[in-house]
Amino acid sequence: PPGPGRAPGAVPPPRPGVEDPVTLLWLTLLPIALATAITLVNRVTWGRGAPALRRVPTVSVLVPARNEAANIQACVRAIAGSDVPVDQIVVCDDGSTDATPAILARLQAELPMLRVIQGAPLPAGWVGKVHACHQLALQATGEVLLFLDADVRLHPSGFRRVLGRMQRHR
Repeated sequence: PPGPGRAPGAVPPPRPGVEDPVTLLWLTLLPIALATAITLVNRVTWGRGAPALRRVPTVSVLVPARNEAANIQACVRAIAGSDVPVDQIVVCDDGSTDATPAILARLQAELPMLRVIQGAPLPAGWVGKVHACHQLALQATGEVLLFLDADVRLHPSGFRRVLGRMQRHR
C-alpha cells in the first residue's frame, strides 16, 4: 500500500534484515570471529602441558553425589589417577536411591584415600548441592579443596594445571 510521501506503484526501500547480504555476512562471520578470539586468548593464557609446582600442597577433592551410579566410578578413578598426589577424596552420598552407595563401597575398599559420608537432612532454606558441598568442606583436611561434580573426568595432569595456575597467581 502506498504510504505517506510515496507514489502509487513505487517500490519501498529495502529494509535491513536477514535477506540483506551485508547483514548475512556479519551474522556468519561474527560467531566465527568470536570463537577464534576466545580460542586465541585461551591458547595464550592457558598454556599447554603441566607446569612445575613450587610446592605440592595437600589436596582434598570433594564430590557431591546423588544417584550418580553411571558416573561415580569413572570420576573417582580419574581423581585417584591424578599425577599430583591426592591426599583425600571425600564423596557426599546425598541420599542416592540407585547403585551409587554400592559402587562407592567397592571403591572405598580399593582406595585408602577415599572417604564416603552420608548427607545429612536438608536444613530449612538450604539447597541440596550447596548443603552437600558445605558438609564436604567440613570434612576436608587438605590445604586446597577442589570440588568436582560426579560427571567430571579430569585429565591426569588436570590437578597439576589447576594448582600451577593457583601458585602462579598468588
